[in-house]
Amino acid sequence: MTLTLRSVLENADKQWGNRPYVFTRSNPGSGFVGKTFGEFASDVRGLAGTLIDRGFTGKNLMVCGENSYEWMVADLAVSAYVGASTVMGKDPGTLEPALALARLRSHMEKTDIAAVFYSEKLPQFQPSTAFQKLQEGTAIPFFSLQNDLYSMAVSGGESGIPRADADQDILCKIFFTSGTTGSPKAVMLSQKNIFAGVSGLSARAPMNETDVGYLFAPLSHTYGGIYNFIYSLIFGSKLYLCSDTNRMAEELQLVQPTVFCAVPLVLERFLAAAQVSGAPAATLKHIFGGKLRYLFCAGGPWSSVDRNCYLNAGLNLLEAYALTETASSLAISYSGAGDTESVGTVLENLEVRVDNPDGRGYGEILVRGDSVFLGYYRDDEATKAVVDQEGFFHTNDLGRMDETGRLYLAGRKKGPAKSTAGEFVSPTREETVWKTSEKEPT
Repeated sequence: MTLTLRSVLENADKQWGNRPYVFTRSNPGSGFVGKTFGEFASDVRGLAGTLIDRGFTGKNLMVCGENSYEWMVADLAVSAYVGASTVMGKDPGTLEPALALARLRSHMEKTDIAAVFYSEKLPQFQPSTAFQKLQEGTAIPFFSLQNDLYSMAVSGGESGIPRADADQDILCKIFFTSGTTGSPKAVMLSQKNIFAGVSGLSARAPMNETDVGYLFAPLSHTYGGIYNFIYSLIFGSKLYLCSDTNRMAEELQLVQPTVFCAVPLVLERFLAAAQVSGAPAATLKHIFGGKLRYLFCAGGPWSSVDRNCYLNAGLNLLEAYALTETASSLAISYSGAGDTESVGTVLENLEVRVDNPDGRGYGEILVRGDSVFLGYYRDDEATKAVVDQEGFFHTNDLGRMDETGRLYLAGRKKGPAKSTAGEFVSPTREETVWKTSEKEPT
């Protein structure tokens, strides 16, 4: 069966329509409030119907805001039924509203945006002269996620929604790279790209409707937006949205998730808190609510010593490695593997090659397969620079692969390396070594 955004949503509605799906929390004193799979599907289809009626079929629409139920509705309505969803999340706290609006306008122009869904909760979208000038200067509609989305979803009919799924190879999502080595690039993904990781994830960490996910990773990034969000519709699992990163410890106790994904920096901080207690193993399990089945870590390097601490605490740690250009699908550890050195095992439906390896087997990691992106939007030169004539995407990451398909990273070929927070940082030399162990490869 070929998975599509539309079929996944409609199957979830059919199987679990009355079951709670997405949970959100408005303030520290309140509990989580849930929306059912059926309510979510209805809102998505209603909004899609309105957008189609207004002539947005085949257009690129932007969704810009913090993680929210409304963000999820807008994103899926556009990408599954209307055109291509171009996504942006919450800007770093150091970015002034005027700069954030300038960046938004640049991204809008770069990706031919026909309309914008925005969150009134973000500082750049508060009433101001700068925001007013942006709206007046672009001549495209701006829709508030808080005030416009629901009325549009209610007024929308389903008669105009196409009965047939869109071609699986055409553009449906655009994600932006970090832009640390230049202007951010607009990564184009198809539905084929988005679902390339389903079989590999299911083989490594089977999930179902009894699972509960706690999401704090940005939905505007491929891992949060695909693996945490879209794949939850496939498995029928509940999804709790982190209301504030400062409340994570409290909310993990309330939610008691079975699935949690994090960057190394977060896990390092939880470990430090547990070590202060004097009983790190017991405390670590308690920190995550006591019911965790899968603890995924991705986005940057971290110590094998720290990994061992999690494994010794009885937590099922799974490493993952991928890039935006591979729709976050490249390598994931198998459940129970107890691996403290690799960044996961290459997904079986992908072809990975280590280019020009040195004497220790390290070279640039190249990947070919369904997860490899369509290219950079309106930038053929940049696309040709990273995708060769054989269809291999050049990751710019240095690594080696053993006979079992496990990948081991050793830094970047050139440019900045990733920190434990999953962000690129300037290296002290061209090739920054990530390895935390001086052991020779086996």
